[in-house]
Amino acid sequence: MEVNGGKKQLPVFAVIMAGGAGTRFWPKSRLKNPKQFLKLLGKASLLGDTVRRALMLVEPKHCFVLTHKQYQDQVNESIPEISPHNIIFEPANRDTASCVGLAALKLSRLDPEGIMMILPSDHYIGHETAFKKTLESAIAFAEKHDCLMTLGIKPESPQTGYGYICCGEILGWEKGYPVYRVKRFTEKPDQGTARHFLKQGNYLWNSGIFVWKVSTILREIEKHLPPLFEKLMKIEPYLDTKEEKAMIEK
Repeated sequence: MEVNGGKKQLPVFAVIMAGGAGTRFWPKSRLKNPKQFLKLLGKASLLGDTVRRALMLVEPKHCFVLTHKQYQDQVNESIPEISPHNIIFEPANRDTASCVGLAALKLSRLDPEGIMMILPSDHYIGHETAFKKTLESAIAFAEKHDCLMTLGIKPESPQTGYGYICCGEILGWEKGYPVYRVKRFTEKPDQGTARHFLKQGNYLWNSGIFVWKVSTILREIEKHLPPLFEKLMKIEPYLDTKEEKAMIEK
């Protein structure tokens, strides 16, 4: 841990999920070259832009990327600034919980009380300064509380392709941003429900961006997803050994 003015400052890690097949962006996105590797908005790929934004908040050594093993060449080409040691190759797509759990397991070796930011690799962020400040707010709140945080986006229209977050009571303010208790998540509603959510005024689009302590998410996985936690514990003794890859495959 870093010491800042006599106060322990927890390390912050960025974990970028880059294993998706990008099926919703077909035909530009293909199985062998999904959308996170496409250069849609400039010279960099979407993954490259995500890493660049992450490095606004963390050191390169604290930036990790999880992806499918078949994308090794695309990852190395897209983000040469990230050490190969910080790229974790999954043998199969097992969705968010397994991806997050494996990353948390590896980060717990570095600092179990460190803060994890979970970032999808294929977002477009138009206002990067505001994005950085919002994440700094979430990091500051997560440092003080054992909680799971998610970033919400103010909806502009009744979109049915996004998940929605219903905001409960306000818990306070952190660095100028309000923090709410999540009342419920709704995944991709129909048009009528989406219109209702907008009229309610207390619903946000779910960004898929999360912030929490490493120890907190591992504890919650143990509580709510015990079969996954059991498998993670079988992997844990083999981390950073020559048997790690084989054990993850198994």
